[in-house]
Amino acid sequence: MRFGINTWAWNVPVDGGNIGEFLDWAADLRIPGDKPVIEVFASPDPANLPTAAAIRTAAADRGYGVVSCGFNPYMAGPDQPNPHLISPDADERKAAIARACGFVTFAAAARTNGDPGILSGPWHTRHTHFTGSGITAQERAWLVEGLGQIAKHADDLGVLAGFEILNRFESYVLNTVDQALDVIAEVGHPNLGFNWDTSHAHIDEDEDVVPNLTKASLSGRLFHVHLSENHRRAYGTGKIGPRTREILQVLRDTHYKLGVVPELFCEALDGAIHKWNRTEGDIHTAARNSFAFLAKC
Repeated sequence: MRFGINTWAWNVPVDGGNIGEFLDWAADLRIPGDKPVIEVFASPDPANLPTAAAIRTAAADRGYGVVSCGFNPYMAGPDQPNPHLISPDADERKAAIARACGFVTFAAAARTNGDPGILSGPWHTRHTHFTGSGITAQERAWLVEGLGQIAKHADDLGVLAGFEILNRFESYVLNTVDQALDVIAEVGHPNLGFNWDTSHAHIDEDEDVVPNLTKASLSGRLFHVHLSENHRRAYGTGKIGPRTREILQVLRDTHYKLGVVPELFCEALDGAIHKWNRTEGDIHTAARNSFAFLAKC
């Protein structure tokens, strides 16, 4: 496995103009292990592919791999377009597929030499959008159809496209490993998988998240891991931390080779994730403490 850090722990946005400054910040975190990764916000806009190239070059020069994250547009502001893969509006579904394919293209452009392109994040769902019921048969059919087109694009570009499994308070679409694996099997493309996050799993998986992680990793469809506390503050200070040795052992035992990133959030994103209680102090201290804890594990 390859440990790393996400750019939104430091600031938003990170682009070709400040990627060097971010990497300087990351170098001081003492990330354990070899060949660390950075996780960056992807853009669906082809005009931003030079940003992907600049990030790729800067990361490769310092020995980092790159994971691209297709985050919900509300992370960038409520005025951003927010199409939905399971909208009853066919044009909106088409726009959502195009947006996700744009994320895939960014991930292909950002990958460093010798690494696969990796796409993480909740690019498959509209964040905090609910209908008052679970996913319907028609919505599931639209989801499978849309994911199939996105996965075909990922196959063509050699990108592992992993959607993030969110908890039921952020999405009603694919809240557990079992649900994700069922849909992935129905789609049937080898490059479609998922991104597993301990904070979301803590809410919606069975009481013990470790067996779910074992199932996820053994499936071969686990493409990225977020280590995030139940309260979303410094990793190791909440209820997930005591399970870290077990989590890492599962990943070793199942020969997981991809990214493991403590997911932290700078203050600019507090509103997007409803995180008002910042008890850990400044973000640099929180990040340093998170990796110090991880190194002990």
